[in-house]
Amino acid sequence: MTSFNVKTVELSGSNLIEASAGTGKTWSVSILVLRMILEKEVPIEKILMVTFTKAAVAELEARIRDFVRQAYKHVRHEKISNTAIVEVVGSPNTHKLSLLKKAVQSLDRLSVMTIHSFCQEMIRNNPFESGQSFESEMMTDSGSLVEYFVNEAWRKEINTLEDKNVFKHIHNSLSREDLMAVVTKVLGDRVYVYPAVDKEKTENELKAHIDRYEQAWESYVRHIQDNWDEIASRAFKSYALRFINDNNAPQLFIQAFFDKCYSPPGYFSDYFQTELTLAQNVIQLREQIDELTHQFKCDFYGRVIQHIKNQVERNKERKNIITFDDLISSLHKAVMNRTINHVALNTFDAVFIDEFQDTDKKQYEIFHTLFAGKAGKILFYIGDPKQSIYGWRKADIVTYKKAKNEVDAIHTMNDNFRSTARLIDALNTFIGIEDPFYDEEIQYQKVGKGKINLGEFTESGEPVLPLAINSFEKNDYVVDFVKTEILRLLTTPEVHINGKPIKPSDIAVLVRGHYQAESIKEALSAADIPSVTVDDASVFLSDEALWMKNLMETVMQPRRGSLNKLLLNPRFGFDRCKVENLNNDEHLEIFRRFKTEWKGNGIYNMIFSFFGTYNVIEHCMKMGLNGQRSLSNFLQLAELLHHREQKTKFSPEELISWINRQKDEHSEEHEQRIESEDDAVRISTIHKSKGLTYKVVFAPFLDLKVKEDVSLFDFRDEEGYKFTHRLSPEQETLWRDQQEQENRRLLYVALTRAQYKTYICENHYKKETSLKPFLKSESPLFEVDVVREAPKLQYKTEKGSDVFAPGTLTITFEDIRPTFGIHSFSGLNSRQHSTLFQAEQLENAYDHFIFQQFPRGATAGNALHSIFERLHFDQPETWEQTLLDAVAYYPTILNKDGLHHFQNLVQHTMEAEISLNGESFRLGQIPEKQKLPELQFNFSIKDNVSKEAINQILGEEAELAGDATLQGLMTGFVDLLFLHNNKYYILDWKSNYLGNTPEDYSPQALDIAMKASNYTLQYLIYTVAVKRWLESRLQGFDYERDFGGVIYLYLRGIRQGKDTGIFIDKPAKALMDQLEDLLV
Repeated sequence: MTSFNVKTVELSGSNLIEASAGTGKTWSVSILVLRMILEKEVPIEKILMVTFTKAAVAELEARIRDFVRQAYKHVRHEKISNTAIVEVVGSPNTHKLSLLKKAVQSLDRLSVMTIHSFCQEMIRNNPFESGQSFESEMMTDSGSLVEYFVNEAWRKEINTLEDKNVFKHIHNSLSREDLMAVVTKVLGDRVYVYPAVDKEKTENELKAHIDRYEQAWESYVRHIQDNWDEIASRAFKSYALRFINDNNAPQLFIQAFFDKCYSPPGYFSDYFQTELTLAQNVIQLREQIDELTHQFKCDFYGRVIQHIKNQVERNKERKNIITFDDLISSLHKAVMNRTINHVALNTFDAVFIDEFQDTDKKQYEIFHTLFAGKAGKILFYIGDPKQSIYGWRKADIVTYKKAKNEVDAIHTMNDNFRSTARLIDALNTFIGIEDPFYDEEIQYQKVGKGKINLGEFTESGEPVLPLAINSFEKNDYVVDFVKTEILRLLTTPEVHINGKPIKPSDIAVLVRGHYQAESIKEALSAADIPSVTVDDASVFLSDEALWMKNLMETVMQPRRGSLNKLLLNPRFGFDRCKVENLNNDEHLEIFRRFKTEWKGNGIYNMIFSFFGTYNVIEHCMKMGLNGQRSLSNFLQLAELLHHREQKTKFSPEELISWINRQKDEHSEEHEQRIESEDDAVRISTIHKSKGLTYKVVFAPFLDLKVKEDVSLFDFRDEEGYKFTHRLSPEQETLWRDQQEQENRRLLYVALTRAQYKTYICENHYKKETSLKPFLKSESPLFEVDVVREAPKLQYKTEKGSDVFAPGTLTITFEDIRPTFGIHSFSGLNSRQHSTLFQAEQLENAYDHFIFQQFPRGATAGNALHSIFERLHFDQPETWEQTLLDAVAYYPTILNKDGLHHFQNLVQHTMEAEISLNGESFRLGQIPEKQKLPELQFNFSIKDNVSKEAINQILGEEAELAGDATLQGLMTGFVDLLFLHNNKYYILDWKSNYLGNTPEDYSPQALDIAMKASNYTLQYLIYTVAVKRWLESRLQGFDYERDFGGVIYLYLRGIRQGKDTGIFIDKPAKALMDQLEDLLV
């Protein structure tokens, strides 16, 4: 095992790179790709990179593209800032220029893939060699198929039970959902372990025990009823007297006494010996029935799961269907049979397998068989066994260990570039205990300090201790500490990172699961600290998924009861009082229209008709952070349902069945999205935080324990992955050890996310947790049990830009009285806009994409905003990279296949002529230093401003809705404020769909659309805010001279050389003065 040096490591054979957390793995792989191109002259299209998530694919591809382009610039004698690339490339010459020119020209043929996309491409391109049909259909959800055969097995095995008591008992004790879970594991190549029993004998014994149990229970009850007077008159004392007084009637005594007989108090045998004997006889029979039921269940599952698996496989084969798991299995089979190997060898010369610790046996065997030991082939596995935390996704640490013994060379990356030197030293001590991972084959090597100077986390000018360890008696105290300390960091003027105050987005709280995240989020919300959740939890497990399912069912079968139950939700605008006074007939008719809408125009239109009718978006936004989370989930669910409906042509009934099954499915697309991109504390699961970096990390729940409350136990023995309902002693030892090992690895991942400081909390009443062994370590860099009070200051955030100097915009979040409102354009807009457009002939591929293929709705709009917010208008060479970066944030909206369309969109937008104030200009002329994106404003409104008075000023151009008077704060964001020719302009990006031709976005059409959407009101509010903001920062600001006007860009309709998609206006100064005088 040698220390890894990216510039000198030999490029040959099979290699394993063990990359500790924060050691710059993606950067190093990108450098190795450059070396492959230059030293081995491997064409970039013959280099394969495989990783395990779409986000990782986007990040790795973006980095490689950037490095190749920079290297190409260097050999063309252009100056670049990346000294490592300069050193690797060396002195420019014509041969290097030729190699890198070809690489740049071939970047679109770069192969960066997930494991599933690699298998899919190999199979699709080589159907004969892989044994797959040309016309195989990809099934992303096999749940309906499995459910069909589970139901069939249930009908044959359970519904045919002859004895009614056995049938009733088994029907209440077993569930189809449990059987589905077992079958799903078996389909995922896990082996179900169960005891062999005699089915007929077990069923007969079960019948006999149920009969005896019912007789025993009847005897117990009858005894108490028949002898109650004698029981109640016994000479009770102390606890027995209190018990009989609390349960002074037969019907109370029967159940209360029986419940205590599982672990009876001593006085029961003194005063209730006969009753105790009768009750414990019932309990003994109950336990025997439970054991027989367990045997029956295991035998039933064991007999039917293989049959169900075979039926599912035969059905897929008959219908020519494959699933994601089939992709790996099919390619593995083809590779093991040597039918496809020559194709892969001819296609790729260099292969990188990233996140190798998350691979499994079949995946490893594919790449090892294809490329290891093959002449001229170079293979790199890159991973870290200390970060193998996806056992539930079939990540196989045993396979990693096997590969370690089979590769030609092993290299270690141990220089940390993520964290400060002080935090690295602290973690080296904390983690560097004996056997930290409870696994003698995985050791911790102390990491060195990278050469990057990250600066300091200071308080009152002094460096803070980088690792805080606090012990508490209850989890409630832990949550309170996290809230208080975050508030203190945000509000204490003396706390800085590199001389700057800490922002909410600098902080992450890492948790194990959903309930811990919820408790942290509630605490932060109570303190008015903005936060967002980032986890792997499926959106289909959320409350919003249940409400969406209820909505779908109510739409299809509108009834008073289901309607009232659905609408009783503050997100839909109803409380109990409003529901009780509901005109059911009116609302039932509305829901019948929703049903017609669904059947005629699809699920997406129906959902947004419901949202519009019941003002769901407005109600959610009024609920603050919890409402934002709900709205994000609603929009994601609508998108997923729309996609499923479009892809499968499901009927409404089939779509309802599909959403019911999704809580048991897992997919990247199903993971809940972050509800806001605003400056907020990140609350993330440890799993989701892997690979990410935060300046300050709170890890409050690291005192992990082996989970005892599970119905199925997963473990791995020498034969492979298995699961069972009941463990043998040997299996239990394996299971406990493997659970503890994964807990230790989770702990490592959580501890290695921070740049400057990590806070650890423990509940000291928990015994034998995974954290306890680490707490014995000591260091002067540890801050132990130090709890400070948060000063009672207002929380402030700062934003600014050199262009708008002097002065810095400061926004203060204050406590608002219940009668004191925070207003925004969406809350004041009275016009609901729903326009129907007829499909027309589309002129070209870009028009077809932008009008029909590119999705509509809030998420699509956010994706476009993300692109243009980050785009450097006057630097076209950076545009493609900006688009690739956006793909990582919005993979379901933006994708590489449609990248050329988005390049066209950016080109049209940057090059379109904007004519205002007697001159024309293009956005592509605006330098970065003259832009201020996402300008937030807040200004106080006079008390009790009459909306009627405002509407009189605005006239028919705009109007306000809501309460009769305004008071409080006006708040919002301006998409972009920019400076051109000494004039300031407001710009707003719009993704609205108005029609299928550019002419539908003509200036005349935009006038109509702006009024229909009440955007006139929006930009008048923006103009008041910007005018006041500029007046406070520019001495002598003159509205007529210095303010250029308002530009609304309808992005779908913008075309270079045309005036479509561009709305412009400069409100009259008299109107702005009048409106400002009334409001402020």
